[in-house]
Amino acid sequence: KQQSDFSGLLKLSRDYYINELQGRLQFNSQSTFSTEFYTNEELVIYRRHLPMRYFQSLLGFSLDKTFFTVFNFQFQDEIQYRYYWQSTEEFPNYWRNHIYLCGNFFGLALSRVSLLYDWEKKQHPTAHDYDYDDQRWGIQFYHSWGWHSNTTLWIQHRQMDYSSLVPDSTYHNDFRQESLFLTMRQNLGGALIAKLNAEFDWRFYKLSNSFTPNFQYYRLEPMLVYEFNSQFSLGCGMLYEMKKYQYERENVNFGLEPEDYHIYGLVIDIDYFNLKGIILSVSHTFSLTRYPGSPTGNIPGLSLYTDRNENNTMLYFSWQALKSVEINLVAHYDNDRDVEIEHNDSRSSLFTLDVAYKF
Repeated sequence: KQQSDFSGLLKLSRDYYINELQGRLQFNSQSTFSTEFYTNEELVIYRRHLPMRYFQSLLGFSLDKTFFTVFNFQFQDEIQYRYYWQSTEEFPNYWRNHIYLCGNFFGLALSRVSLLYDWEKKQHPTAHDYDYDDQRWGIQFYHSWGWHSNTTLWIQHRQMDYSSLVPDSTYHNDFRQESLFLTMRQNLGGALIAKLNAEFDWRFYKLSNSFTPNFQYYRLEPMLVYEFNSQFSLGCGMLYEMKKYQYERENVNFGLEPEDYHIYGLVIDIDYFNLKGIILSVSHTFSLTRYPGSPTGNIPGLSLYTDRNENNTMLYFSWQALKSVEINLVAHYDNDRDVEIEHNDSRSSLFTLDVAYKF
């Protein structure tokens, strides 16, 4: 069976214009095999910064094959080229190749084990210092315990290699990273659901120094969610985030090196959607950021790493107004207060309204 889909997209805003053409050609053989060829051609023009305007072309191929209902193989390859009207060191032209491989093994009792490989190579014809190879190997375990109850554990190894012969210790520095991601969802009875999202990272640089020191990063976000119905839910949870660097303090550039920190917070999420094409998501986070070992807080006027209290609100709204018209709204408000230095607070807001027309 053959299916094709071609569409155009036009976005207009105060800051930019986007013209986009998309095409997909898919071949299916029953329910066990499918291939797809796709393309995405994009032209972006920024009204206030003309040198940033660019043309981008992406060609892709994907394959999905299932063997005897117990094993599934997925392959995807993308080639992308971006051309700037006025290529500079800050905005260089580039080629990008991305390959993704995944093997899924299906077991008993709604279980799945996945082996994953992700490779991305980026090359800049006139800025070779930005070239890199990014490889990721992973294994993922999934198990469903019943209605609204499941656990996903993902272990990943990442290797980042820059092509530059002389690593730039302030930015381009080869590293390897070990990561663990955990997602849990447990039905507590009725409409109440417990969720947990956790991330643990350990990064090791080839040339660790005060600008790019090795570090460990932890993030935990437990939450209780009450589902009023299949369309509307309210969640309330906590946030803990920690980043700890490893370097000898007597060998650092005082005041410039990153500092360890802890973040404690409360999170409220509201989600709503309906079959008429309306999606609404609101999230508010109140957090306390603390730098327990930072020496910069004792220096008057120096505020690189001072303790802060922050209120952050994010709103997303999407409406499929007509078959060919889609409206997207994104609003973000951030109120950041310094608890150590007066007159060092900051507030920022962002509002984006996109009206997309598909033809």
